[in-house]
Amino acid sequence: MKTSVALPWLLLASLALGPGAGAAGKPGKPGKPPMSPERRAAEQAAAVRDYLGRDMIFISAPGIESYLNDIATKLLASQDAAPPVPKFLIQSTDEFSVFTDTRGNIVVGSEVLRQVESEDELAAAISHELAHVIASHAETKNLVQKLPFTVETAQLVAVAVDSRGQKATARPGEISKFAGDSLATTQAAGTIWSDLIAPGWNRQQEREADLAGVDMVRAAGYDPAAFSSLFARIDAAQAVRSARVEALRQDALKRAQAGTPAADASKGDALVDSLKTGLQTSAVEAAFTGLAGWGTDYDTPEQRTTAVLEHVQNTSTGRRDKTPRSPRFDAELRSGRHQQLLDADRSALAMMAGMNSREPGSVRGVADALLATPGAVELSPHLNLAIGTWQDTVQRKPAEAEQRAMAWSGTELAPRAAYLWRASYQIQKRDYQNAMSTLETGAGRLGERSLFLPQMIAVARGGGDLSRADELGMECSRTGTGLTLSNMAKLLEQTGNKVASQPTGVYAECVAALGYDPVQRREQALKTQPAAGQKELSDFTRKLTDKLNKALGK
Repeated sequence: MKTSVALPWLLLASLALGPGAGAAGKPGKPGKPPMSPERRAAEQAAAVRDYLGRDMIFISAPGIESYLNDIATKLLASQDAAPPVPKFLIQSTDEFSVFTDTRGNIVVGSEVLRQVESEDELAAAISHELAHVIASHAETKNLVQKLPFTVETAQLVAVAVDSRGQKATARPGEISKFAGDSLATTQAAGTIWSDLIAPGWNRQQEREADLAGVDMVRAAGYDPAAFSSLFARIDAAQAVRSARVEALRQDALKRAQAGTPAADASKGDALVDSLKTGLQTSAVEAAFTGLAGWGTDYDTPEQRTTAVLEHVQNTSTGRRDKTPRSPRFDAELRSGRHQQLLDADRSALAMMAGMNSREPGSVRGVADALLATPGAVELSPHLNLAIGTWQDTVQRKPAEAEQRAMAWSGTELAPRAAYLWRASYQIQKRDYQNAMSTLETGAGRLGERSLFLPQMIAVARGGGDLSRADELGMECSRTGTGLTLSNMAKLLEQTGNKVASQPTGVYAECVAALGYDPVQRREQALKTQPAAGQKELSDFTRKLTDKLNKALGK
């Protein structure tokens, strides 16, 4: 894609200076103790598991990762006490997206690799992210912890996906319908999770990263004029992402405010309802504030151009570096196996978008071409998603699709969806034992059982093991700790307010799969045998209720 170059960039191009052009930027926090290699590797792996749990689809591309690693190494060579080169992850997406996280990774969207026109432009994008890493900007921006995977957030993402393609999502625990109802939305859901997780910088942070990135680019011998098209691409991508996140925020707020207490509610009911509404709304606002405006608080591409131009002029040595640029770019990304991989990924994205629409037949030509490509899935296991979904939902070849699910779920970068997909075929065959094994494997690899507990419950029930299903339900109730909204309601319930506590978070999905609330059932059973110390607990909750009433002006 060609991008028009504004007049200031014509001037900037004439000042494309080499390694001697001024001091390289050195943003950061001096004296910060370095992380041990072992801890760093563990943190990087933890971040990857977080991403895979949210169905972000990654491409297996060691050659491309190595190429990006070489560029980053060259850029960091000019930095005093430079951090270790981040680990690169290639996300399969049609969005122009690059972001850093707090754990030593840089996520590069495959569309970035398709759109950039030179190694200089790729280096500009990487240098910008490295500047954020050096300045520790991401430490306050990573939303993996602030926006955890819960049934509420998953439903929000599902609604956003549905609004794009009008696909219906499976109800909690309906694992047998996952392949048919939800698989086509996996890629779109992963993109939206990427929107939510990617840091949203403020204007000052972006300015710092721009100038420090330009210094790194020049010191490494790249052409700073490459920032021209990069700024334009980033600006366009920010506008799209900002609109998506704002739509998501509005839907989240509507859901949070839907529980407004009725006028005739009792004092206790009104208290809990107002707590729920207030806390949910606050949580939504906390999660989305700043995200919805991602891109609206930035300088315009023209303003960023001017700032970089002035910086280049002020730090110029007066020499122009005429070294030939991008010696490896064409060989690495525009020919051979890597070009085939990026082209196949583009086709797979188009197929998934088509199947997530009302007219999946519109991409039949693309699907036929990909299926006819010899060894297509050998390029990267993630291509199994598009090919298998097409075979199942359009060609009606479930046996072949199941082989794709098996191949994908057995790979290192298999996301949550891959295990659910594989298990769905086992469920259809009533092979509940192996279905449970598949889900247990996924939970172990991703390091988070709560992501799979509702489906495990459905499998246990389907196999007739009701005791196991109940145990899993109780395990699910323990996945969240602390004073949750549900726990708050239970405390107030004991004061005589008779508030009907509703399960929240992943537990709500587990309850839906189980058909009853196991914690509530146990509480009912214990009512005939009051626990010791119940009076003390009742006194505590009465005092807590009084404090809450006063705080809320009741």
